[in-house]
Amino acid sequence: MPYLFSQILFLVILLTLSAFFSGSEAAIFSLSKLEKKRLNVRHPKAWKTIHTLLEKPRRTLITILIGNMVVNTMATTLATLIAVQWLGPSGVGWTIALFTLVLVITGELTPKVFAIRHNEWFAFFFAIPLDFFARLLFPIRKFVRWIADRVLSILVHEKQNNADLVSEAELKALARIGEEEGALRPEESEMIENLINLGNRMAREIMTPRTDLVAFDIEAGREKLIALVEQFHFSYFPVYEKSLDHLLGVISTQEFMLDNQNRLRELIVPPYYIPETKPIDELLQEFQKAGNRFAICVDEYGGTAGLVTLEDILEEIFGEFYDEYAKADPLVKSVGDGIYLVHGKINLPELNESLGMSLTSETSETLNGWLLEQFGKIPKPQESFRWQGIEFYIKEMFHQRILKVEIRKGR
Repeated sequence: MPYLFSQILFLVILLTLSAFFSGSEAAIFSLSKLEKKRLNVRHPKAWKTIHTLLEKPRRTLITILIGNMVVNTMATTLATLIAVQWLGPSGVGWTIALFTLVLVITGELTPKVFAIRHNEWFAFFFAIPLDFFARLLFPIRKFVRWIADRVLSILVHEKQNNADLVSEAELKALARIGEEEGALRPEESEMIENLINLGNRMAREIMTPRTDLVAFDIEAGREKLIALVEQFHFSYFPVYEKSLDHLLGVISTQEFMLDNQNRLRELIVPPYYIPETKPIDELLQEFQKAGNRFAICVDEYGGTAGLVTLEDILEEIFGEFYDEYAKADPLVKSVGDGIYLVHGKINLPELNESLGMSLTSETSETLNGWLLEQFGKIPKPQESFRWQGIEFYIKEMFHQRILKVEIRKGR
């Protein structure tokens, strides 16, 4: 009987240690900036230990992993031995199943929930013991880390010094978890995902294409530029000489209006050229370093493909807001029952998502290009054709471009 009592007591100690490791992890890594500052002010000695645990997350997590694994294995083994003594071999299966449930509740769920709700208190009391275990398990921890690094280097072909990097998928998952737990607002989580996605997109996907540029021919004279300013009210205007393939740069509307000496060429900010295939995240970094707000995108033949602005990039992160070349009208607008007024420059995937369609093309990215393929010519206003029961009616043209299309579904 005393032997059984000592076994049960040891089992309780093991469950307590399991709860300690699980709760410590949840408490320490859930501390907010404000909670960290409070701990630093109220308990500076304990905060030094907490700060060390946070600054070396791999050290901390491996310690918790080893500790949890050891105590959980020992607890399960001990519970099985007790069951064999009292119930015989036939009770082993039921004991393992029941004890697994007990272990999850008492060693994982309950301590983590409690630790997150009282993370300052939990971190204050258990940081020093956790740091003690980290020092105690140093040889085992280093060995486990060495094995983990070797396995990772084989599986993902990365160097050891890259083992601490977090993947894009993990960052997105963290953002979603932060939103689900209330640490991030939905719009903040979306911004983080948009920022991560910048590296997967190119400048040509967000640039104002050449055909949409409102530019000024330097040979047209000052009066022409004044007319453009009065008509469009843009802050900047691209300036070219004879052809858009010979862009001189941009002129600030404000500086132009303050200049009374007709010094147009002196006001031009030299162009900053980039390939249209440049990743957006790299372009943002270049804008930040050079202090640029505009870049001229060139195609593979060296011609002007379009213009990308800092505002274009910021819209990809924060969502739509005022932009130099943005139209006041939305790209898709419902004007009746099953009738939509659509801008020709809308991307096919965006149109498909908005209207539940399945337009595809191997050569065109926009509705304008897709329609030109279908017509096989440059259409005129009021021309139309039907595709899978959907009518496309040309509302407005600008030279060879389709500006507005009326899409009529189910008519």
